[in-house]
Amino acid sequence: MGGFENIRFKDRYLSDTEKAKLKERILTNCDKVKIRRIPPKRNYRPLWYAALFLLICGLSILFSLEQNPTRREIAEVWVSVSAPRGTTKTVQLPDGTRIRLNADTKLEYLQGFSQRRVRLVNGEAYFDVAKDSLRPFSLKITESGRLRVLGTAFNVRAYSDDPVVSLVHGRVAVGSFSDGRETILDPMRQISLASGAEVRRFNLRSVTGWKDGDLYYEDKPLEKVLEDLERTYDAEFLKNPEFDGKKLYTGSLLIKKHLDNVLVGLSYTTGLTFERLGDKRFRVK
Repeated sequence: MGGFENIRFKDRYLSDTEKAKLKERILTNCDKVKIRRIPPKRNYRPLWYAALFLLICGLSILFSLEQNPTRREIAEVWVSVSAPRGTTKTVQLPDGTRIRLNADTKLEYLQGFSQRRVRLVNGEAYFDVAKDSLRPFSLKITESGRLRVLGTAFNVRAYSDDPVVSLVHGRVAVGSFSDGRETILDPMRQISLASGAEVRRFNLRSVTGWKDGDLYYEDKPLEKVLEDLERTYDAEFLKNPEFDGKKLYTGSLLIKKHLDNVLVGLSYTTGLTFERLGDKRFRVK
């Protein structure tokens, strides 16, 4: 019995030395244990939902634009340029094209560099188109027709219902809205859009002289000559009943001069009499 009790005593109690050794062993083993941190599981589901939503919205907008082209046109920005009566103006487009506007002329061009589109609302303009083989230049002439060019110079006169396109150099395709036909113009040829698309030669000075201050006419009716002077000088001519507007005139009027000087020269060559009624109002006899 005594030996058995001694054994139980040893199992239940440790000496101070044994306790110290046991503590040291536990601490040593704790230092060797590597603790691995388990990262939290990420939830990507909300991001996938957001990406899917944006994709659906983008496809919906694209489909809507393709089905309704007019909505794309709403985003187009057109810039309007005009030269009032009595003035001329030169404008340069973003692509480098230069346009000279005659008096009483209005045109619009599409802002930006992606497309080269211009609309001549009314009047007369000389176009010196910058070359760009990747972006053809398109010109709509009132409601009569359209031009397609790559790089060229031409004059368009559209004061009346019979627009005339005159090609100086290069090449243009002139399309008529009335019959849908397209005509290729060669240099120094002009076409009248309203008179059966007739192609003919022209005198360069008589067509483009206005931009250099020279109105040159060959067998032009006097009533048309006075209409040009009204636009150029913002003037008004009242015709007496005996005035023969169908009478043809050939000659040059230098519009860099004062109107009074121009009328003196016109009176000398035609026999017309101009009676002043106001600052720029005259009676033609």
